[in-house]
Amino acid sequence: MEHVNPQEVLRDVYKEVDQSFRAIDDVRLKLLSLLPIASGAIITALLNSVHDTPSLVPVGILGAAVTAALFFYELMGILRCATLIDLGQGMERELGWPGPFLRLPAVAQGHAFEVAACIIYSAVFGAWIAVAALSLARGWALSAGIVGACLSFFVGFVWLQSQYACLKNRQTLAARGMADTPRPGEDGA
Repeated sequence: MEHVNPQEVLRDVYKEVDQSFRAIDDVRLKLLSLLPIASGAIITALLNSVHDTPSLVPVGILGAAVTAALFFYELMGILRCATLIDLGQGMERELGWPGPFLRLPAVAQGHAFEVAACIIYSAVFGAWIAVAALSLARGWALSAGIVGACLSFFVGFVWLQSQYACLKNRQTLAARGMADTPRPGEDGA
């Protein structure tokens, strides 16, 4: 029977955690940078070329729906990254390595990036709502966009905080040996 070195297994798993974190973080960064640029270009082109504003309603709704879907994808990416950071930090402690997870700046372990994501996605969502509202009432389009942005920020941020609370609770229970607790978003039944 072959002897398995637990340190080697831990190093192999650590490499997978690190690669997963980097891949998720890379996709999040690309979406976060491309969404406002692409949406801004499309909205500008639409407003400069479309003179029949009722045709903007479905386009604005579609843009808002796509933005909302990408926002929830981003929120799940945030939770996955938080889990991978916690796993990576535990493995680095176990291995005695001062690796990248333990050296993350405090701001990366807080909510600064999550707030930034909420602001960007909410602003883009609000812009698409304003496009849709433009055909309904020109004077109210900006107001509708601002209200839509504020509501989406609030809902996204509250949802994210509730998921963080579930994640932290699960990690606490797992640390106590109760690893079969429900994951964020599961009802536990």
